[in-house]
Amino acid sequence: MDRRGLFSPTSIGAIPVANRIAMAPLTRSRAGMDGVQSALAVEY
Repeated sequence: MDRRGLFSPTSIGAIPVANRIAMAPLTRSRAGMDGVQSALAVEY
């Protein structure tokens, strides 16, 4: 498997990025049942 494409520069819309690896936001677990961020998430 050729993985060079994974590390090559690209763009997301008008935003240039250095590679094709992204990390999802990690604060959803700090939201309440209604999906609203808690004070803990704001402090983080």
